[in-house]
Amino acid sequence: MANHTTPNQEFFAAIGWHTTSWAFIENGLEFLVIAIHDAGGNQIDTEAPWSLERKIKYLRRCFRQIAALAPYHLVASTLLDQVKIASESRHDIIHGTFQHFIGSGEAKMTRLLRTKTADRIIKPFTLTTAGIYENASRFGQIGNELLTLANQVWDDLKAD
Repeated sequence: MANHTTPNQEFFAAIGWHTTSWAFIENGLEFLVIAIHDAGGNQIDTEAPWSLERKIKYLRRCFRQIAALAPYHLVASTLLDQVKIASESRHDIIHGTFQHFIGSGEAKMTRLLRTKTADRIIKPFTLTTAGIYENASRFGQIGNELLTLANQVWDDLKAD
């Protein structure tokens, strides 16, 4: 069967992969919350967080304040920094608006932002298929590292 995919179709397919790859990060964060919450995290916040921003803040506090998590503080902090950075590129792609293709598999995009100093700012950016795939791959790596950390934390906290 012949492949009838054009470079521009590949661009939008890459966005689909990018979107589903974010789930690796979300799952890693969620498993960390689950592993920690009943082992002391509920003393930090009685309600387990749902939103990305709250999960990051909650996990940072847990890794700083729960003694049993001290050995993981540095690696957790580094991973949470990476999640924060990755979330910005995710927001650009997911919430950005396609303007037009400027080449094969390359597009001009814009994203409407709200800031503390201005009500709305238009953020223009260029997006390539290769860049989208690179982000999606990085999301998978971060997610795997988060899941590895969650398994280690789970094992250590349940052993106590």
